[in-house]
Amino acid sequence: MTQTQQYNFIGYSSRIAWFWKQAGAFLIAMFTPSWRWMIVLAGQYFMFQAITIVSPGEGALLRWQGPAGILCAIAAFALLWIASHNQLPIGIQQIYEKISHSLLYRLIQMSWIIAFFITATNFAAPQVADAVSGNYRVDAIAFIHMDIDLILHGVNPYTDNAAFWQALQRWPGETPTPVLGARAFGSNPLNYPSIAEREVVIHQILASNEKTTTAFDPRTVHNYPAGILLLGAPFIWAGMPSLLWLNLLAFAILIFLIMRRALPEQRPSILTAALLNPAVWNYTIFVNYDAIVILGIAAAWFFISDRRASAIMMGLACSLKQLAWFFAPFYLIAIYKKNGWKAAMTSGLWMFAAFIAVNLPFIVLNPVAWFQSVLVPATDPFFPLGFGPISLALSRDIPFGPHILWSVMEFGVWAGLIAWAWFRPISNNDLPLIAPLALWFGWRSPMNYFAFQPMFVAHNTAEKERAELVAAP
Repeated sequence: MTQTQQYNFIGYSSRIAWFWKQAGAFLIAMFTPSWRWMIVLAGQYFMFQAITIVSPGEGALLRWQGPAGILCAIAAFALLWIASHNQLPIGIQQIYEKISHSLLYRLIQMSWIIAFFITATNFAAPQVADAVSGNYRVDAIAFIHMDIDLILHGVNPYTDNAAFWQALQRWPGETPTPVLGARAFGSNPLNYPSIAEREVVIHQILASNEKTTTAFDPRTVHNYPAGILLLGAPFIWAGMPSLLWLNLLAFAILIFLIMRRALPEQRPSILTAALLNPAVWNYTIFVNYDAIVILGIAAAWFFISDRRASAIMMGLACSLKQLAWFFAPFYLIAIYKKNGWKAAMTSGLWMFAAFIAVNLPFIVLNPVAWFQSVLVPATDPFFPLGFGPISLALSRDIPFGPHILWSVMEFGVWAGLIAWAWFRPISNNDLPLIAPLALWFGWRSPMNYFAFQPMFVAHNTAEKERAELVAAP
């Protein structure tokens, strides 16, 4: 071996050794998160327990389940709120400093991380095969695929209710959302029809020549704005059997953006918290398109300094799913607090323009069908479901009351949160953390609305720490 070859070999070996040293340090850091990320993991644990206790979040519960689930949910929200701030309360900080370097603490910490890994893997692994093959188990995923096929065949999906029945035949493993008050299911909100009961009704309807029933609303096949349809269309056109890859891609991009923005020492902990959130794997990635919506919302906040691009991203997020609509006022408040009225109004116009540009072709084709479709989640009499206060009614600790009462409470809380954000002295990065909380008070409050909240903690923290680093002398 020549001297040059020796130098090259030594240099190559040094780079490999450096890489493995860095990889090992990163892996160790993943298993030993700082106080903030231990609190985030605790919040994720209580969030997961909140829905597990009342699982599947529908039908009659035992008396203790509703209150226990509520307590876990409140603990989850409180812990995530604490984690989003720069410092622990002084007393807790002192206790943490005393125990954080002990061997027992490190062993407990690593054991907890491993337990989270096993839990998240147990939920994700069985669903991967269905994700690859397009064997959808949930109507929200299957119906979007059906609508995209209609668009690719030149059909306006918002006017094709027959596609509902075609989707049920095409994906027999998924079961649609039942309607409360239908003769087949009754009007008792405690008697949420089981999957087996719904399948019996579906088979009876499909076997008949007349595809009309009050048991289901065929408009639920097209009850999302058009953005998610147009986003998925190129993938279906290219022959991909499943749309669930979009969720995995969006989740990966979301993690990348947050880690890129965060300080290097925080990145291993962020990756740990993101990947080991069982609520994400069990209630979002494989059952709906919230990952894509959250990516759009988060990107709008990431690039908020570029007001036009940021507003367009928020508008596109609103064109994907109605969940983003609850974030939009807080986003505009953040713009106003940072840059004033004119900037907020300009951003609002760009946001609205992006939303309309995506949906305008379908609005023009049939405005009544489009509006009725996207409002179905709020106007249809579905059975109550969720892990919010509605679980207290499901466990018979409080009366249900009329459906409209829950809507009034939900939008009342939303208005209160908007007012709070408006009048507080400083308002910006932590607003995504509170934006969807009003949905917790609704007649239907499924976990997928809240599963990604830890990612907004990561974003808020990254922005604060970077700002402090820039401001430091």
